[in-house]
Amino acid sequence: MKEMKTDDAILRFVREGHYFIPGTENGVGEVTYLCAGEEICYVQCTTETFLKKVADKLCMDLRRLREFSSEVTGQKKLVPLILSKEVVLLPFIHLLTKNRHHRQGYLRLSSIESCGPALLPNTCNIKLHRSHNMISLRLSVRRLVEHMSKARFIRDYYADLFRPSIPTQIENNHDQLDS
Repeated sequence: MKEMKTDDAILRFVREGHYFIPGTENGVGEVTYLCAGEEICYVQCTTETFLKKVADKLCMDLRRLREFSSEVTGQKKLVPLILSKEVVLLPFIHLLTKNRHHRQGYLRLSSIESCGPALLPNTCNIKLHRSHNMISLRLSVRRLVEHMSKARFIRDYYADLFRPSIPTQIENNHDQLDS
């Protein structure tokens, strides 16, 4: 698997990323696997560090993002994160690493094309939008749909909160023309 520099991976994820998950590479240690477009690569950091660097690059405060999402949804853990209107992340537990601080993965809401049950109980397969890749999560389809619904609610709430009032702008422009 190909290694990518962290700064390149961040830009790639923001533009066309689908998900990032924790993992380990022989001779490297803990890494974050990243799926962007059709490519899967890794960066040498934990998923939490990668998320912090993505948020920093977008000038966002991760602690405040979590507080905002928690207030809007009433949920305390695994809250969806809105980094921009296009980058809404669904957190999930990915149990393939031994380090309990390196078990959370993130899936981009807009990357979910379809989902269905997998062979294992409480597991779903997700087909990624504009990709031949899929990801399996230890999450029931019902729970994934709930996560997606909360993420859409947060995205819409965020968009309404920061959207300027169009009639007010038109009235202001009209008033300026009359002066």
